[in-house]
Amino acid sequence: MIAIDPLDARSVQPFALMVRPGLRQVVLDISTDPNLLALGASFWGQPAGVAVVHTNDEAAQLLDLYVLPAYRGAGIGTALLAAVEEAAQGSGIGKLQALYRPDEHTPAFERVLQKRGWDSPTLSHIVFWTTREQDALSLEWVQQLRFEPPYEVVPWPDVTEADLQAIAKLGEEGRYPPTLSPFARPREAWDGETSFVLRHEGRVAGWVCAVREKPLQLLIDILYVYPPRQRLGKMLIGEVTRRCWQIGMEDMYWRVAPDNAPMLEWSRRSFPDRILEEYEEWTSEKVLGVDEREPGTPDAIKADLQNFYGRMAEENLQGSAAPDDGPTESEGRYGSAFYRDEELIGLPQSIVSGSIACGNPHAIAALQAGEVVLDLGCGCGLDVLLAARQVGPTGFVYGVDMTDKMVELARLNGAKVGATNVEFRQGEIESLPLADSAVDVVMANCVINLSPEQSVALAEAYRVLKPGGRLALAEVMVDGDLSEFPISEEAIQIAMNCAGCIFGALTMDQFTELLETGGFCDIHIDIQRRHTPDELLDKLPADVQSLLGELEPTLLQELMMRFTSSAIRAKKGE
Repeated sequence: MIAIDPLDARSVQPFALMVRPGLRQVVLDISTDPNLLALGASFWGQPAGVAVVHTNDEAAQLLDLYVLPAYRGAGIGTALLAAVEEAAQGSGIGKLQALYRPDEHTPAFERVLQKRGWDSPTLSHIVFWTTREQDALSLEWVQQLRFEPPYEVVPWPDVTEADLQAIAKLGEEGRYPPTLSPFARPREAWDGETSFVLRHEGRVAGWVCAVREKPLQLLIDILYVYPPRQRLGKMLIGEVTRRCWQIGMEDMYWRVAPDNAPMLEWSRRSFPDRILEEYEEWTSEKVLGVDEREPGTPDAIKADLQNFYGRMAEENLQGSAAPDDGPTESEGRYGSAFYRDEELIGLPQSIVSGSIACGNPHAIAALQAGEVVLDLGCGCGLDVLLAARQVGPTGFVYGVDMTDKMVELARLNGAKVGATNVEFRQGEIESLPLADSAVDVVMANCVINLSPEQSVALAEAYRVLKPGGRLALAEVMVDGDLSEFPISEEAIQIAMNCAGCIFGALTMDQFTELLETGGFCDIHIDIQRRHTPDELLDKLPADVQSLLGELEPTLLQELMMRFTSSAIRAKKGE
């Protein structure tokens, strides 16, 4: 099981090995910085991940979040980030920020941010890396570009209150963007030996603010000079270079905002012989409290679903430019096994592979030529396109999905096959973007279970159906109750992954009651397939797999087989 604990000087050692090198010593000295918080994640008692945060009164900076590759996919990263957010909010901090350099671990990190509802990552800075040269003091540009009166370079510890007020006033006047504000960090965060304010005739004309990331590494976080004096930027870099050489600093970096084209051009032009590497830094943030959704509420569940399926759609959209690979065939797996190969003829493989299914709703519906059909939670559009063939040119099929990227993908797929009798709309199944009595058939494929308000979704389906219209659903259902198992039914349901078809699964009696309450009649529920541990276990978080793995194999088999792919048919009265 997953355990998250704050780290101190006694417990930090094994977790510090997971932290990026430039931060490792800081984490090992955690007891010396009261604003530094490190959380360690253990999985069945073994160190598995770590999160490091630096806090101030208004925001917390996520410095590192890492899970050992062997433990990824077990929900550890999400649990760590949730603990970070809880700790920050408990301390009265309203915002969390993350700044990171892309590497091979970035996709996993960004998935965790998305799952927790952080803002989409944006390119924050371009970073230039140089290194100290033994003859730095003899470099021509370092020797020549020195400040003389009326210019004055003032080390940051000696900056006056008048200087700070002048810098603040320049910011209020919009003379520099917020990304270049020296107030972005506490004053004491800037390295006192390599950070300076530049004065011209006693007035502030620029500044350079640097952070010592480790004893021999300096990051120039902010560099600003009054625009007409851009040459002064190189002179300020010269001051920092000389100081780095004098104190034995080996590596020097500096950041430039990506939209600061003049500074980017200047940096590349001014130091062609010294820039050893240029790379990107990305940022994401999350505001806590104001827009925070309580876990388990309808809004929170919908947000999780949108994140999950939005990422899936994005992956398919990124691969949509690739040529499709010949005729499509069912691979016999959970999902595609519900379709016959002859049904899929003429559909590109990308459309079938991008679909998630627990049944075949258009087959359940027995669609007829000329009918108007609605597919709830249409995803990439597979069932819409199959239904469009059945209703023919005199019929029409609507697809509704709440995820904008899925709607975009579905429209692209519709265009691929030249479908002219379909329309994809963005909307929630609890508030359908269709008029009353608009369709002959409402179908869905593993969608009603995912709704946090199933009765509302069924009421909407009833509303848009014509009198005598049909409901045809493929859903995962529970055959009987789960009370006989040595794990509580509530625990089993809560444990299920909310982005999988088994989340929200009801018993047949419960679903029948919902349909009857919603006004439906002629209700029939038929089991089409029982599922096995091999099909379901790998869709669950690792801690849930471990919990279920404690059951006897025969008992586990029986529990998993209670989850069935079922066909649900009902009608709206005349």
